[in-house]
Amino acid sequence: MLANSQKNPAWKSIKLGKCNDTIGQSGCYITALGILADKTPPEVNQILKDNGGYTNGCLVNAARAAELLGLEYNGITKEYQNEVCIAETDHYKSSGVPQHFFVWLGRASRIIDTLTGLEMDNPYHIVSFRLFKPKEVTMTDEQKHREAVEWAFRSIYMKEPTKAKIDYIIAQPDGGDIQKVRQAMVDEVCQKKVDDTIAEFKASYAPCPPCPAIDDLSAGELIAKGLRKWLGIK
Repeated sequence: MLANSQKNPAWKSIKLGKCNDTIGQSGCYITALGILADKTPPEVNQILKDNGGYTNGCLVNAARAAELLGLEYNGITKEYQNEVCIAETDHYKSSGVPQHFFVWLGRASRIIDTLTGLEMDNPYHIVSFRLFKPKEVTMTDEQKHREAVEWAFRSIYMKEPTKAKIDYIIAQPDGGDIQKVRQAMVDEVCQKKVDDTIAEFKASYAPCPPCPAIDDLSAGELIAKGLRKWLGIK
């Protein structure tokens, strides 16, 4: 998965900070930071380069990098970690590479290796952990509302694949009027799914200015006016 790899041809030749080394050669640290911050290696490289995130040309200033990338940083430790962070190995030391950094996933010794961008079982001897993690985000009422709308939209329309599958089954030549009964049952189940979803949505998320006035909408109106308006679906 080259999107998470320092070896991606799209950026492996870009110089790291103000050094002659490239992202492909020495960009494992910024690639790991990018995975945590949901940014590509060149995006991280440019942010650090433009805002004092590097020292001595291309050495990452961990505290400053965390600040710039919206991450928390709590120092370095050799203690085993059960949470996502960045790990360091000396695995390639005999090849002249003193450090290699990758994302430690904090479970069952799984990692994302910045060389390949792939999640895998950890093959490395870990010498330290850099305690980076995404900051906790406190959403506003309006952001919570939008998330709920998106969740409701997905939940409501999740019925379609199930209904299509059942439709296919009952369409098979297995008996006359029973098809109408089964179809009525399917329709009732699907409508109940819609009604339950709308009820849960209304109960959990009260309208908040300038959010739509949800309580005054029927299920159909909510789908047509509320969800489609908020999601920009025509």
